[in-house]
Amino acid sequence: MEMSTWYILAQIMGVITICFEFVSYQIPDQRKYLLVTSIGNIFWAMMFLFMGFHTSLASVQAMIVAAAFGTLRGLIFWWIFAKNTRKRHIAGRIALYSSLIIVLSATLVGITKLPYTQQIIIQSVGLVGGMLFIVGQYLPSKHYLRIFVTFYATMMLIGNTPLNLINHETGETIWNVMGILIEAAKIISVIVFYVLLVHRSRLRRKLKEVKKAVNHELDKITACSDTSQLVAAKVISADDLEKLAVKMIKYQLGSIDTSSMKDIQSTLKRTQSVLKSVETAQGVQELMETLVEAEKNQMDQKPIPRISRFHKPIREVWTGEEKLDEEE
Repeated sequence: MEMSTWYILAQIMGVITICFEFVSYQIPDQRKYLLVTSIGNIFWAMMFLFMGFHTSLASVQAMIVAAAFGTLRGLIFWWIFAKNTRKRHIAGRIALYSSLIIVLSATLVGITKLPYTQQIIIQSVGLVGGMLFIVGQYLPSKHYLRIFVTFYATMMLIGNTPLNLINHETGETIWNVMGILIEAAKIISVIVFYVLLVHRSRLRRKLKEVKKAVNHELDKITACSDTSQLVAAKVISADDLEKLAVKMIKYQLGSIDTSSMKDIQSTLKRTQSVLKSVETAQGVQELMETLVEAEKNQMDQKPIPRISRFHKPIREVWTGEEKLDEEE
């Protein structure tokens, strides 16, 4: 089948869908995720609609309905989770149970008509994955959703639905590459999400170690009354301590998850944690400047050592004059 305008439009809608799918699984906040993925499902439905115009609507009508249902379900959950009330909890459960019943009923009809046992098994496992995915959207934990969507997307790839489209008018099979990329984008997005999560966790551990080291050095400095005690305490150099403070701020900024800043209160909480590190760094700098100034004053107060009579006078060194000491 030749490439038509509808086919090109379908691919464009597919690329937009991939972007929304990838971004949505980087969002830990449940309501923001539901809104983004619902918008993405609109473009997903349009992709299949245009593919239907390219082939036949009968080949994609089930997927258009599934995408439209996904959009509606996501927006209902998004509205329900806006307020934490008893009525909305009841509405949420009704929406969840209704969605599971609709998906189970609609999918079982198609599965029972499959000619081969292997197909029935694969599609049944895919059905379980789809139902778990719906449950994952409802549950508040961000981890259940990502585990279930990875399983569901994998089963979609294995089962070739909706990746293989059939033109019911001509009987021709069309390999829907964009469908594969959309499911792969979900899996890749989940992997990236956990890679970044582990990276931030490592930065937090390093931050604790650096803060502990900085506080230890500051305790040693504040316990000293003069520079002689400071030397005896074996405090690290000013440059090394300053570098340690800079590293502390770097880890503090790197470990912050900006998506967790949902409101003014959470934003202020994150900001204050950074400000504390900045204040510590400024305190390190001021303390080291004070110590350097104290050491300088101590050096200025020391008497100038007397020049030995066995040495030539400074004037003679400068002028080159050679005079013997009178006692000699």
